[in-house]
Amino acid sequence: MTPLELDQAREAVWQALGDRPMRRRLLGRKRSDAIVRVALSQIAAMEGELRAAGPDGIPAPGGIRRRIEERVRAVYSENCGMAFTTLVLVWAISAIVQALVIRWLNNRSET
Repeated sequence: MTPLELDQAREAVWQALGDRPMRRRLLGRKRSDAIVRVALSQIAAMEGELRAAGPDGIPAPGGIRRRIEERVRAVYSENCGMAFTTLVLVWAISAIVQALVIRWLNNRSET
């Protein structure tokens, strides 16, 4: 992923989180960007598996999202050095992964 693509993903996620402005404010841009990096690394690690999943190679978005969320929660909690699992963080990881999976599926259908 190029720096431009990473910046675009971060901005797309930040805008997607805007429907919950108070939660987004509590989360903060820095933590949002950190979760995006972790989520994108997990999506990249699973990309081969994701491309092959589902009927006709089309993965089920709900299944993808749940699996990536679990991996992001595990990796992010390890990276931040504590079990920071407040409701805001759980919401943020779910919303960020959802936005990134939708973006990934849209990009995939365009190619």
